[in-house]
Amino acid sequence: MNLFEDKVMSSFQREKRQWCGDYMIVDIFPRTKTQELAAKGTRKRTTEVSRPAQRNLNDKNSKKNFNMLANGNFGEGDYVVRYSYSNRHLPKTLEQAKKDISNNIERLKYELKKTGQDKDLKWMCVTEFNEPNKKGEKVRIHHHLIINKVVPYDLIFDKWTKGRGKNKKKIGLVHVDKIQLTEDSFIENLVGYLFKNNRENRHWTASRNLERPKEKITDFKYKRRKIEQLVYSTDEGKEYFEKMYPDHYVRHIAYKENDFYGWQVSIKLRKRERDG
Repeated sequence: MNLFEDKVMSSFQREKRQWCGDYMIVDIFPRTKTQELAAKGTRKRTTEVSRPAQRNLNDKNSKKNFNMLANGNFGEGDYVVRYSYSNRHLPKTLEQAKKDISNNIERLKYELKKTGQDKDLKWMCVTEFNEPNKKGEKVRIHHHLIINKVVPYDLIFDKWTKGRGKNKKKIGLVHVDKIQLTEDSFIENLVGYLFKNNRENRHWTASRNLERPKEKITDFKYKRRKIEQLVYSTDEGKEYFEKMYPDHYVRHIAYKENDFYGWQVSIKLRKRERDG
């Protein structure tokens, strides 16, 4: 038996499910017994996904965590807001920009507290920025805020300000879109847009009351040969996987071939709406 045959014979298929709210990602990939023996410690089969060490969207784990949180906590009718600055109010540092958006969120919470809804506020914020050049020119910074519909629409525009009373001034433009969960997910498109340009720096933060993603690992549920058959099926296995996960419908399937161990597949799903 050569090295390739030995690796194939000693491998098995692992299913890793991560879910948050109505959103789920299933990864099915080959795993060898040698890899299992090399893994240290006892692995729990169902765990809460740990928070990323970095909150920079150029970091792979941070991107994945952001995607799960956004898709799992926000949906139809929630808002995506873009806050920009006028030249006069453009912050010179990232820290100042963070303070601006933090103050904005606190103003929204203050207004919601009047109706007892402040604790229901959920949000995620991405701040995009470019490093200042050698001349020390101002950094063109802007923010993307995903926020739930507990916030009145008009209030979103009203609080992007500085000062109080007669001294209250708008500090830039506000653009608001409502999330629509069409066949091509609004949230997934937004996440894809934010990840597209790696030349810009991005920092993200979120409210502490977001539902956290969970993860479950199952081995030997799938056979290598079955995955190979699905790769070449006319629907890429959509019908099959919707039978395997009957409470969900498939949004996207992607396959990737490993020269040694065979195919791996990643499936994005969303929970079906219950009748009645």
